[in-house]
Amino acid sequence: MNIERLRNILSYNEKHSQDMKDTLKVFCQKLGIDSFDDVRNILQIIRHVLSNQNLLAIQLPLKDKEIGGFIYRGDTFSYLVCNSALPVVTSNFAFCHELYHAFFPTKEETCAMQVDYFNTEEESMANYFAANILMPETVFIKMFNKFKKEDDILTTVISLMSYFNAPFMAVFIRCYELKLYTESSINPVYLNIEQKVIEKKFEELWFNSEILKPSNIDDSSKLKILISERGNEYIEKQYINKRTLDVIMKNLDTLLSQVKAGE
Repeated sequence: MNIERLRNILSYNEKHSQDMKDTLKVFCQKLGIDSFDDVRNILQIIRHVLSNQNLLAIQLPLKDKEIGGFIYRGDTFSYLVCNSALPVVTSNFAFCHELYHAFFPTKEETCAMQVDYFNTEEESMANYFAANILMPETVFIKMFNKFKKEDDILTTVISLMSYFNAPFMAVFIRCYELKLYTESSINPVYLNIEQKVIEKKFEELWFNSEILKPSNIDDSSKLKILISERGNEYIEKQYINKRTLDVIMKNLDTLLSQVKAGE
Protein backbone atom coordinates (compact mmCIF):
# COMPACT_ATOMS: atom_id res chain seq x y z
CA MET A 1 0.00 0.00 0.00
CA ASN A 2 1.24 3.51 -0.81
CA ILE A 3 -0.25 6.96 -0.34
CA GLU A 4 -1.42 7.20 -3.96
CA ARG A 5 -3.29 3.91 -3.72
CA LEU A 6 -4.87 4.95 -0.45
CA ARG A 7 -6.07 8.20 -2.03
CA ASN A 8 -7.58 6.25 -4.93
CA ILE A 9 -9.46 3.99 -2.50
CA LEU A 10 -10.77 6.95 -0.50
CA SER A 11 -11.80 8.75 -3.69
CA TYR A 12 -13.59 5.65 -5.01
CA ASN A 13 -15.46 5.08 -1.76
CA GLU A 14 -16.56 8.70 -1.52
CA LYS A 15 -17.79 8.65 -5.12
CA HIS A 16 -19.79 5.46 -4.52
CA SER A 17 -21.06 6.19 -1.00
CA GLN A 18 -24.69 6.54 -2.08
CA ASP A 19 -24.48 3.41 -4.22
CA MET A 20 -23.20 1.56 -1.19
CA LYS A 21 -26.01 2.85 1.02
CA ASP A 22 -28.51 1.57 -1.55
CA THR A 23 -26.71 -1.79 -1.76
CA LEU A 24 -26.66 -2.19 2.02
CA LYS A 25 -30.37 -1.40 2.19
CA VAL A 26 -31.14 -4.15 -0.32
CA PHE A 27 -28.85 -6.56 1.52
CA CYS A 28 -30.52 -5.88 4.87
CA GLN A 29 -33.92 -6.49 3.31
CA LYS A 30 -32.74 -9.86 2.03
CA LEU A 31 -31.56 -10.78 5.53
CA GLY A 32 -34.64 -9.41 7.28
CA ILE A 33 -32.74 -6.93 9.46
CA ASP A 34 -32.82 -3.14 9.75
CA SER A 35 -29.07 -2.58 9.83
CA PHE A 36 -25.77 -4.16 10.84
CA ASP A 37 -25.33 -1.92 13.87
CA ASP A 38 -26.08 -4.69 16.36
CA VAL A 39 -24.85 -7.67 14.33
CA ARG A 40 -21.95 -9.51 15.96
CA ASN A 41 -21.97 -12.82 14.04
CA ILE A 42 -22.64 -12.29 10.35
CA LEU A 43 -21.89 -15.94 9.49
CA GLN A 44 -24.63 -17.18 11.83
CA ILE A 45 -27.16 -14.81 10.29
CA ILE A 46 -26.22 -15.37 6.68
CA ARG A 47 -25.72 -19.13 6.59
CA HIS A 48 -29.37 -20.15 6.33
CA VAL A 49 -30.09 -17.43 3.74
CA LEU A 50 -27.28 -18.70 1.55
CA SER A 51 -28.34 -22.31 2.14
CA ASN A 52 -31.81 -21.55 0.79
CA GLN A 53 -30.06 -20.59 -2.44
CA ASN A 54 -28.01 -23.82 -2.40
CA LEU A 55 -24.93 -21.73 -1.66
CA LEU A 56 -23.15 -23.24 1.32
CA ALA A 57 -20.81 -21.07 3.42
CA ILE A 58 -17.83 -23.03 4.72
CA GLN A 59 -14.45 -22.41 6.30
CA LEU A 60 -11.39 -24.30 5.09
CA PRO A 61 -7.64 -23.91 5.58
CA LEU A 62 -6.52 -23.30 2.00
CA LYS A 63 -3.15 -24.10 0.45
CA ASP A 64 -2.87 -20.65 -1.10
CA LYS A 65 -2.37 -18.03 1.61
CA GLU A 66 -2.85 -15.25 -0.96
CA ILE A 67 -6.55 -16.11 -1.31
CA GLY A 68 -8.96 -14.91 1.34
CA GLY A 69 -11.98 -16.64 -0.13
CA PHE A 70 -13.76 -17.67 -3.29
CA ILE A 71 -17.12 -18.77 -4.64
CA TYR A 72 -17.38 -22.04 -6.53
CA ARG A 73 -20.58 -22.31 -8.54
CA GLY A 74 -21.76 -25.82 -9.39
CA ASP A 75 -24.87 -27.04 -11.21
CA THR A 76 -26.62 -28.27 -8.05
CA PHE A 77 -24.61 -26.88 -5.13
CA SER A 78 -22.34 -23.87 -4.86
CA TYR A 79 -19.85 -23.03 -2.14
CA LEU A 80 -18.67 -19.81 -0.52
CA VAL A 81 -15.28 -20.77 0.85
CA CYS A 82 -13.44 -18.68 3.43
CA ASN A 83 -9.76 -19.32 4.09
CA SER A 84 -9.33 -20.20 7.77
CA ALA A 85 -5.56 -20.54 7.32
CA LEU A 86 -5.35 -16.76 7.45
CA PRO A 87 -5.60 -14.60 10.60
CA VAL A 88 -9.16 -14.42 11.91
CA VAL A 89 -9.38 -10.68 11.18
CA THR A 90 -8.38 -11.26 7.55
CA SER A 91 -10.72 -14.22 7.21
CA ASN A 92 -13.61 -12.11 8.55
CA PHE A 93 -12.99 -9.43 5.96
CA ALA A 94 -12.64 -12.02 3.19
CA PHE A 95 -15.98 -13.59 4.10
CA CYS A 96 -17.80 -10.25 3.96
CA HIS A 97 -16.03 -9.48 0.69
CA GLU A 98 -17.30 -12.73 -0.83
CA LEU A 99 -20.83 -12.00 0.38
CA TYR A 100 -20.89 -9.08 -2.05
CA HIS A 101 -20.02 -11.43 -4.92
CA ALA A 102 -22.64 -13.93 -3.71
CA PHE A 103 -25.54 -11.47 -3.48
CA PHE A 104 -24.54 -8.99 -6.18
CA PRO A 105 -22.78 -11.09 -8.87
CA THR A 106 -21.72 -9.38 -12.07
CA LYS A 107 -20.66 -12.55 -13.84
CA GLU A 108 -21.21 -16.27 -13.46
CA GLU A 109 -17.73 -17.49 -12.66
CA THR A 110 -15.60 -18.43 -9.71
CA CYS A 111 -14.77 -15.32 -7.72
CA ALA A 112 -11.53 -15.07 -5.77
CA MET A 113 -10.08 -12.47 -3.45
CA GLN A 114 -6.48 -11.89 -2.56
CA VAL A 115 -5.59 -10.33 0.75
CA ASP A 116 -5.26 -6.83 -0.61
CA TYR A 117 -7.20 -4.06 -2.31
CA PHE A 118 -7.70 -4.59 -6.04
CA ASN A 119 -8.03 -1.79 -8.55
CA THR A 120 -10.96 -3.35 -10.43
CA GLU A 121 -14.47 -1.92 -10.04
CA GLU A 122 -15.98 -5.16 -8.77
CA GLU A 123 -13.26 -5.85 -6.21
CA SER A 124 -13.19 -2.25 -4.99
CA MET A 125 -16.94 -2.36 -4.40
CA ALA A 126 -16.65 -5.73 -2.61
CA ASN A 127 -13.97 -4.32 -0.29
CA TYR A 128 -16.09 -1.24 0.43
CA PHE A 129 -19.05 -3.52 1.13
CA ALA A 130 -17.00 -5.68 3.51
CA ALA A 131 -15.85 -2.63 5.45
CA ASN A 132 -19.45 -1.47 5.88
CA ILE A 133 -20.60 -4.90 7.07
CA LEU A 134 -17.77 -5.39 9.56
CA MET A 135 -17.64 -1.77 10.69
CA PRO A 136 -21.09 -0.12 10.37
CA GLU A 137 -20.72 3.65 10.11
CA THR A 138 -22.78 4.71 13.14
CA VAL A 139 -21.18 2.19 15.50
CA PHE A 140 -17.72 2.78 14.11
CA ILE A 141 -17.88 6.54 14.70
CA LYS A 142 -19.22 5.96 18.21
CA MET A 143 -16.42 3.55 19.09
CA PHE A 144 -13.81 5.75 17.42
CA ASN A 145 -14.77 8.59 19.74
CA LYS A 146 -14.61 6.23 22.69
CA PHE A 147 -11.21 4.75 21.86
CA LYS A 148 -9.51 7.77 20.28
CA LYS A 149 -6.15 8.65 21.78
CA GLU A 150 -4.92 12.11 20.93
CA ASP A 151 -1.74 12.04 18.85
CA ASP A 152 -1.74 8.24 18.93
CA ILE A 153 -3.33 6.92 15.75
CA LEU A 154 -1.76 3.49 16.18
CA THR A 155 -3.41 2.81 19.55
CA THR A 156 -6.75 4.08 18.25
CA VAL A 157 -6.67 1.88 15.13
CA ILE A 158 -5.51 -1.17 17.08
CA SER A 159 -8.32 -0.66 19.60
CA LEU A 160 -10.88 -0.52 16.80
CA MET A 161 -9.25 -3.49 15.13
CA SER A 162 -9.71 -5.51 18.31
CA TYR A 163 -13.29 -4.35 18.85
CA PHE A 164 -14.51 -5.04 15.29
CA ASN A 165 -12.29 -8.07 14.60
CA ALA A 166 -11.17 -6.43 11.38
CA PRO A 167 -7.77 -6.13 9.63
CA PHE A 168 -5.52 -3.19 10.47
CA MET A 169 -5.57 -1.67 6.98
CA ALA A 170 -9.35 -2.00 6.68
CA VAL A 171 -9.76 -0.12 9.98
CA PHE A 172 -7.17 2.47 8.99
CA ILE A 173 -8.96 3.17 5.69
CA ARG A 174 -12.34 3.29 7.43
CA CYS A 175 -11.08 6.05 9.74
CA TYR A 176 -10.12 8.21 6.78
CA GLU A 177 -13.08 7.49 4.51
CA LEU A 178 -15.39 8.57 7.35
CA LYS A 179 -13.20 11.67 7.75
CA LEU A 180 -12.41 10.90 11.36
CA TYR A 181 -8.83 11.82 10.54
CA THR A 182 -7.59 14.36 8.01
CA GLU A 183 -5.34 13.27 5.18
CA SER A 184 -2.51 15.38 6.59
CA SER A 185 -2.28 12.98 9.55
CA ILE A 186 -1.45 9.96 7.38
CA ASN A 187 1.81 8.37 8.48
CA PRO A 188 3.32 6.30 5.60
CA VAL A 189 4.68 3.85 8.17
CA TYR A 190 1.14 2.62 8.85
CA LEU A 191 0.51 1.85 5.17
CA ASN A 192 2.87 -1.11 5.39
CA ILE A 193 2.86 -1.81 9.09
CA GLU A 194 4.71 -4.92 10.24
CA GLN A 195 2.73 -7.70 11.87
CA LYS A 196 5.08 -7.74 14.87
CA VAL A 197 4.21 -4.10 15.61
CA ILE A 198 0.50 -4.99 15.69
CA GLU A 199 1.16 -8.04 17.87
CA LYS A 200 3.24 -6.00 20.31
CA LYS A 201 0.50 -3.39 20.62
CA PHE A 202 -2.11 -6.07 21.22
CA GLU A 203 0.02 -7.42 24.03
CA GLU A 204 0.55 -3.98 25.56
CA LEU A 205 -3.20 -3.28 25.53
CA TRP A 206 -4.15 -6.74 26.83
CA PHE A 207 -6.23 -7.48 23.75
CA ASN A 208 -7.10 -10.97 22.52
CA SER A 209 -4.26 -11.77 20.14
CA GLU A 210 -5.97 -14.98 18.95
CA ILE A 211 -7.73 -12.92 16.26
CA LEU A 212 -4.29 -12.27 14.75
CA LYS A 213 -3.80 -16.01 14.23
CA PRO A 214 -5.50 -18.51 11.90
CA SER A 215 -8.44 -20.45 13.28
CA ASN A 216 -7.79 -23.32 10.82
CA ILE A 217 -11.47 -24.29 11.04
CA ASP A 218 -12.18 -27.18 8.68
CA ASP A 219 -15.83 -27.66 7.71
CA SER A 220 -15.12 -30.29 5.03
CA SER A 221 -16.42 -33.29 7.01
CA LYS A 222 -19.63 -31.51 7.98
CA LEU A 223 -20.03 -30.31 4.41
CA LYS A 224 -19.83 -33.84 3.00
CA ILE A 225 -22.48 -35.05 5.44
CA LEU A 226 -24.77 -32.13 4.59
CA ILE A 227 -24.38 -32.60 0.83
CA SER A 228 -25.06 -36.33 1.16
CA GLU A 229 -28.17 -35.77 3.28
CA ARG A 230 -29.54 -33.02 1.07
CA GLY A 231 -28.68 -34.99 -2.07
CA ASN A 232 -30.66 -37.99 -0.80
CA GLU A 233 -33.62 -35.69 -0.09
CA TYR A 234 -33.40 -34.48 -3.69
CA ILE A 235 -33.34 -38.08 -4.90
CA GLU A 236 -36.52 -38.84 -2.95
CA LYS A 237 -38.18 -35.79 -4.50
CA GLN A 238 -36.85 -36.89 -7.90
CA TYR A 239 -34.97 -33.63 -8.43
CA ILE A 240 -31.80 -35.62 -9.13
CA ASN A 241 -30.83 -39.28 -9.38
CA LYS A 242 -28.18 -41.26 -7.49
CA ARG A 243 -25.71 -40.99 -10.35
CA THR A 244 -25.91 -37.19 -10.15
CA LEU A 245 -25.31 -37.26 -6.40
CA ASP A 246 -22.30 -39.53 -6.89
CA VAL A 247 -20.89 -37.03 -9.38
CA ILE A 248 -21.52 -34.15 -6.96
CA MET A 249 -19.69 -35.97 -4.15
CA LYS A 250 -16.80 -36.84 -6.47
CA ASN A 251 -16.54 -33.23 -7.66
CA LEU A 252 -16.55 -32.05 -4.05
CA ASP A 253 -13.67 -34.40 -3.20
CA THR A 254 -11.78 -33.10 -6.24
CA LEU A 255 -12.35 -29.47 -5.23
CA LEU A 256 -11.19 -30.13 -1.66
CA SER A 257 -8.07 -31.92 -2.84
CA GLN A 258 -7.19 -28.97 -5.05
CA VAL A 259 -7.63 -26.17 -2.54
CA LYS A 260 -7.40 -27.54 0.99
CA ALA A 261 -4.10 -27.44 2.86
CA GLY A 262 -2.71 -30.85 3.75
CA GLU A 263 -4.52 -32.64 0.92
